[in-house]
Amino acid sequence: MIHTQINLAIIQDAINNVICLFSLPEVYLRIRELMDDRNSSIDDFSRVVSTDPNLTASTLKIANSAYFGFTGQIANLHQAVNLLGIGALHDLVLSISAVDSLSMTNEIIRLPSFWRRSLYCGVLAKLIAEHQKLKDPGGLFVIGLLHEIGHLLFFSRFPKQSMMALTESAQTHRSLFEIEREIFNIHYGEVGQQIMKAWNLPAKFQVITEFHPEPGKAKEHMLETAIVHIAHHYAYTKENGAPGSSIDTLAWQLLHSTPELMDEFLNEADIMSRELEKLIIR
Repeated sequence: MIHTQINLAIIQDAINNVICLFSLPEVYLRIRELMDDRNSSIDDFSRVVSTDPNLTASTLKIANSAYFGFTGQIANLHQAVNLLGIGALHDLVLSISAVDSLSMTNEIIRLPSFWRRSLYCGVLAKLIAEHQKLKDPGGLFVIGLLHEIGHLLFFSRFPKQSMMALTESAQTHRSLFEIEREIFNIHYGEVGQQIMKAWNLPAKFQVITEFHPEPGKAKEHMLETAIVHIAHHYAYTKENGAPGSSIDTLAWQLLHSTPELMDEFLNEADIMSRELEKLIIR
């Protein structure tokens, strides 16, 4: 199908506008500063998070969930930071902050449904990363949770063109990102990367978000990119009852895995994501 392309400058203006309107909260920025400060202590991290009562409550609830395996054992924030570690605390605060901050309502998908799908993707990506014995499976959870934030921009700012792309993808079984590139001159992963860059999120998050539709194009973190690519596929399949697009053969090769070996992760991801829904999605 021949599409009327939207000028890339218009898309860029929309991205810049979203970056200005939706920023991460001060408490998360302080956490990032402390992570860059070699003299920071556990007490410093606890003190920063405790300035936000809602974030403190959410952090303790999630820390005590089955997701971390400390069910009922963590009594206070200081203990949570000690047991979880600074990296896990960062990922937790970023996840809660991003879901709360990105309140871009639209007529295509309700925000709770969008975050439910993204949450399942993040949990599944973490489980696969753990099976692959990667160093930072928690980081894959956050990337899986945030990898579609570019779609929030498309859906809220360009609903007509977004619906056109979704419809064509469903009818032709072409990958959605390919159709978006024809319409917008850019796809949702590339938009997400720009938002993450403006938020000063880790370079690894940006690379995986940008290239997860085409993991073979990632120059770095190719295995992690393949994991999010596969988790994204299963998240769409779970939501729609049918896959949104096929899985890149290279992704299976990178994981030394097959679709049959995924079954053991899918039920666990479903149980864990449903528990986290109650704690993260408002």
